[in-house]
Amino acid sequence: RPSLSVALKRNGTLALTGDPAPVAGTRRDLGDASLEMAEIVDGRIDFADERAGRSFALERINGIVSGSALAGPLKAEGGAVAMGQSVAFRLAMGRVTAERAVPVKLQVTPGGEPVVVTVDAALSLTGGPPRATGTAVVQRIDPEAKTDRGDPGPTPWRLESRFAVDPARLDLDPLTLAIGPDDRAYQLNGRGRIDLGLTPNFDLALTAKQIDLDRALAGRVGEAVDLDGVARRVLGTIAGLPVPDMPGRLALDVPGLVVGGGVLQDLRLIARPRPGGYSLEELTARLPGRSQVTASGRLSLAGAPAFDGRLYVASEQPNAFAAWLRRGGVQGRLDPVSVDAIPGGWRMLDVGPKTVSLYKATLDGAKLIVWNGPVGVFEM
Repeated sequence: RPSLSVALKRNGTLALTGDPAPVAGTRRDLGDASLEMAEIVDGRIDFADERAGRSFALERINGIVSGSALAGPLKAEGGAVAMGQSVAFRLAMGRVTAERAVPVKLQVTPGGEPVVVTVDAALSLTGGPPRATGTAVVQRIDPEAKTDRGDPGPTPWRLESRFAVDPARLDLDPLTLAIGPDDRAYQLNGRGRIDLGLTPNFDLALTAKQIDLDRALAGRVGEAVDLDGVARRVLGTIAGLPVPDMPGRLALDVPGLVVGGGVLQDLRLIARPRPGGYSLEELTARLPGRSQVTASGRLSLAGAPAFDGRLYVASEQPNAFAAWLRRGGVQGRLDPVSVDAIPGGWRMLDVGPKTVSLYKATLDGAKLIVWNGPVGVFEM
């Protein structure tokens, strides 16, 4: 039952328990120590962050280690338990270079989850705080899975980024998120940051010039998809992505989104993680029919996805907006009309652009405004 305790000291260096000299500054000549194969049974690694008072344990480590020497190269394969979840791992380490850097390749697969994490990095041990640079890939597999109802299964996705990490911060730049099957995946690009200090938090910003959801979901160019089906697939994809367990901010900007045979413009989303989902601080977009949508509230992903908050939709061409929303047209008309020219049998439901202009001209010079109730119909 081998065990190892590692402490991140307040000065940012690593030290083994019982070994006061920092690992990064200690020179051990392992070149003459040979190793052919060793089995690890019920091993354990305890990690403590003395700066923030946090600790972490990797338990029930079982696996096989092989290599020509303790100084590397080495290979290890096995399983362990991290934060109560079983994981499988494959690790390969090269020899320590003259610059005190160790090439490392690591693959981790959480038990019960169709997700694979792959890291290819160089770990620098130059005497100060440890630092690693390289590439990381996190991807969801099984793209051909089907549900019992015959619907497409969970949408595959792939997150890839170059990274640089030290005890204070993890930088992800550039970062690419591809969602969907390889032959028609839509891609988001951006950068991210995770602060690893006393109050860990993250900031992630993604953007895309244009996303063609019709092609990604229908599989053919020029075929419009049903908006209800799109909503279910998008929410299912979001639910399949891990919700960060630390405070942070996610920003998404998409100038053009082709969906349902129409184009959404200037889509912007700002969200923050919360238990079981996200808090939407801002969701805005321009829709067909010279329409605008604004929403804010709570998106719950535990169980069936649900939204609880405020939703505002305004349209200058409501008939065109309704035709896009209902795929093919509406019964009756919803076009703006002057208040003194409402045809017989029609109902006035909301203010139009002329009334908005009149209100604006009146309110622009006002110093005090007392307002009571909405300007349109809100109970029917």
